Amino acid sequence: MMLHLYPELVRQDKLRDDGLVSTPPAPVGLKTIQTFDEVTDEGSFGFATYATPEKGKALIEMAVEGVAKAIDYLYNGYCFIGE
Repeated sequence: MMLHLYPELVRQDKLRDDGLVSTPPAPVGLKTIQTFDEVTDEGSFGFATYATPEKGKALIEMAVEGVAKAIDYLYNGYCFIGE
């Protein structure tokens, strides 16, 4: 998403792929909240070298569509998100 919104801030030479596995693995059913700097020392998480501005744009558009849909559900008196 940063490659789409602010490409000048992305240091592409520093990107690396570190997978999407928590270390150590969180117990099943346990949900924890961590700040980004607790998850990564390098500033990227997952498969950062696969990132493109186009993929970032698509992710942003999907997020905006999801939020708009949630607001619409709430505005119309529904308490669920899905479908």
